[in-house]
Amino acid sequence: MSGSSSTRDDLVRAGVELLDQLPLERILAGVTTAAVAEQAGVTTGSFFHHFRNSSEYTAAVVRSFDRERRFERDAVSDLTDAIQHRRLSEAISAVLVTTWRILADDPQRQADRRGQMHLFAHHRVALPPTDTDPTLSPTPPAPTETVGDVLRDIYRSQVDQITATWQRLLSLGEMRLAEPFDTRRLAVAVHALLLGLEIVHAVDPDAVDDNLFAEATATLAAALSRLDLDPARVMTAAELGQTEATTPQARSGARRRLDTRRRI
Repeated sequence: MSGSSSTRDDLVRAGVELLDQLPLERILAGVTTAAVAEQAGVTTGSFFHHFRNSSEYTAAVVRSFDRERRFERDAVSDLTDAIQHRRLSEAISAVLVTTWRILADDPQRQADRRGQMHLFAHHRVALPPTDTDPTLSPTPPAPTETVGDVLRDIYRSQVDQITATWQRLLSLGEMRLAEPFDTRRLAVAVHALLLGLEIVHAVDPDAVDDNLFAEATATLAAALSRLDLDPARVMTAAELGQTEATTPQARSGARRRLDTRRRI
């Protein structure tokens, strides 16, 4: 019995390993030239007018996820406007609740995320070369690019946008982040939070309500940011105890009080 169970486990594990080793063309085996042309409502001749071969098309499909969404630009604009009229946490909560609802209800966004997760499962797979005929490319082939390279570029681009947004928000709110955080690390954390919640929402919608992403992000921002309460300024002579009207004892007391404030 134990031997049979072990063999069964070995077979299942072998299947998982093979899935991880499949070349990209095999992963997308069902996405044939004929099927793509039919889905797009064009002829196969039109397909080959735009793509020389299936490998070039496969690489284009992977790279197609790297594009900006209008609602992402709108969210940045809405946040920038809201922070001028509300506290930082309130502005984030108000705008991101709306943003999340758009994300959760957008079929194209959901399809994109499913596609990205499928690619993530094969992030070590090399993209097929676009030139199968060496005579078509006189230059040496570029180093092999993987699916993970493309996903990394996509995610870094998204984090860049989030970083720029946080820099703008903190500047408008006269806030700064508590060490050891900076805007880049905060952006990575928020981006990871969004990805994770989108995945959980896809398989268990009841677990992720409309407010969770906004509330978690606002709480994170509030915990890591604070008002810049100690701007640099020039100390006056009176603060330094250097006026003619004060006695040496008074000047000494003023200096002690100043030292105490600095230590605090």
